[in-house]
Amino acid sequence: MKESKIYNLLLVSAYLLHISDGQILEKSKQHIADFIGKNYGRETIVDSLKVLGTLIDQQTILISSGREDAIFLKLREAASLLSDGTYENRMGLLAFFIGLSIEAEHIDVDKLHNVALILGLEEDEVDILLEMINPHSEESPREKALRILELTADATDDDIKAAFRRLSLKYHPDRNLDKSVSEQKEAERKFKEVVAAKQFLYDI
Repeated sequence: MKESKIYNLLLVSAYLLHISDGQILEKSKQHIADFIGKNYGRETIVDSLKVLGTLIDQQTILISSGREDAIFLKLREAASLLSDGTYENRMGLLAFFIGLSIEAEHIDVDKLHNVALILGLEEDEVDILLEMINPHSEESPREKALRILELTADATDDDIKAAFRRLSLKYHPDRNLDKSVSEQKEAERKFKEVVAAKQFLYDI
């Protein structure tokens, strides 16, 4: 089960990392290594990075032979096996993949939208997370995430967890069914922002 999750994580990572010259930045590898080490054990890192290289080579062959459809089929299968089905888990995975794109210095929004869709999310979840790292914003990404969670710069991990629990309950769609359509849409947007802020602080 652990090996399957790692493989599928690497499959989606290879899709995001695929570039014409086949070179992977060292910090991209480190981003993946840190995530795998934290979630699956550091003893799995070396073999995982070897598998990543193989998967990128395989995708290069498929693309050069015009078989992108085979890649998307594998991606859909990978995403269904990666997530445990909860919204927070899927957003955590999306945050990881966005972080990987940042480290790779190549943010392909169309690819990230595809990843979101196969994770059962929507394109606006990608856009919300990307907005947090907007280099043209007056706020730093951390400041923006803390503001969404109604916290100050000296917030602790416990403060972040408590704020997330409170606000995610407040804006959860099921808690706002008695509101007007516009109020429901606003609550849904705020709920997504709250989850994105929490995942940003922990995963990107």
